[in-house]
Amino acid sequence: MGRPMPLCTDLRNVLRHDLIRNIFKVLTGNVGGNLLNFIALLLLVRALGKETFGLFTTLQAAMMLMAQLSDFGLNTTLVKYYREAIGEGRPDEAEVIMRRSLWLRLAIIGVVAGGCAALAHPIARHLIRAPEAAGLLRWCCLGAGGALLWSYCQGAMQAREQFGWYSLLTPLNHAVRLGLVGGLLWAGRLNLPAAVGIMVAVPFFGAAGAGFLWPRRFWTARIGPEALRRRIAVILRFSKWIFLSTVTVSIVMRLDILMLSYFSDKGEVAQFGVAERLAQIFPLVTLAISTVVLPRLAATRRRREMERAMAVFRRMLPLLLAGVVVVMPAAHWLIPRLLGADFSPAAWVFDILILGFVLEIVINPLSYFCLAFNRAQWLSGLNGGQLLLNVAIGVLLIPPLGAIGAAFGSLMVRLLALVYVSVTYRRLWALAESDES
Repeated sequence: MGRPMPLCTDLRNVLRHDLIRNIFKVLTGNVGGNLLNFIALLLLVRALGKETFGLFTTLQAAMMLMAQLSDFGLNTTLVKYYREAIGEGRPDEAEVIMRRSLWLRLAIIGVVAGGCAALAHPIARHLIRAPEAAGLLRWCCLGAGGALLWSYCQGAMQAREQFGWYSLLTPLNHAVRLGLVGGLLWAGRLNLPAAVGIMVAVPFFGAAGAGFLWPRRFWTARIGPEALRRRIAVILRFSKWIFLSTVTVSIVMRLDILMLSYFSDKGEVAQFGVAERLAQIFPLVTLAISTVVLPRLAATRRRREMERAMAVFRRMLPLLLAGVVVVMPAAHWLIPRLLGADFSPAAWVFDILILGFVLEIVINPLSYFCLAFNRAQWLSGLNGGQLLLNVAIGVLLIPPLGAIGAAFGSLMVRLLALVYVSVTYRRLWALAESDES
């Protein structure tokens, strides 16, 4: 029998690692859900047309931006301190932190979504440049509450390391969306208001299902008022930097579409939206890695753990590069055949986006070491630089290049992050505890 090929050997070694098994478990659910979501996207594009789908994409970006801004950085902070409390044998404190985080987020989304609803007409007229969409934007404000609840439930499953349920409920959410889209299309009622209604309703369904997983202790756990005040004070001091990062990252993630809507036309928004949805296979890998490794990396300060994590990611690089080589030509063949020749330019947007998304797979785990060493302010500085760079590139390139310019801005933002986290990793290594200590 001949020697096994190095790539196959690397793959077997990778899959033996429990961290990677959990990552693949979450990734399976994410990929299945994304496949269902992509089918729903195809149906929406065909039913709405390019211009209307562009407006739908803009409204969706606005809804998700409201939800992400209202997170206040609490999801990441929640996972860090929940795992610390569980690891130190304080389960009641962990569940109290979880419960208080929910009430705080609901209060924040009420203020943010309420303010947006009150300003729906000027926002639709001057920012989205679609005055007729003011009523739909108000529905998106309600949907932001559902998106926030679903995000909270995902964070709770992540903190409790319920990766099996996470991988089951994620595609189930997308299956409900696809069923509603397909049903309305079959009935001849799939128009823009119906599509927005589905977008608003589905996150509430997912949050309701995930709520059944909450343990009884979530509702009954109590700790002393003084201990609670001290713990919340520590969390909020740490969370202020996470909040700044969350705000800037949320804006950066949605800014491409919003700037396209402002500087270009809804057709370019549709091109970018299709390419971004198709390119989601690599952000799904990032999400799967982040879901599994955050509870571990955000609580470690030992060099051995840092080395183990980096070794895992190095072994994954050949698989990721092989994936890029396959999906780029496949997208150029697939997009015009599924969506028509009008969407052929989206394949070039896809090429640029996919390069940036691959970089993100390496960037995100490295950034979590900043949380472990309570250096969240370093991430805030990075995210501020990313925001400024994204705005500058968008203003310069979107007017002449449209969706291509927006995609190039997305790539440059991630290149900046890669350089930054590579430098900070060396500084964190110097702070880490050696095995002897």
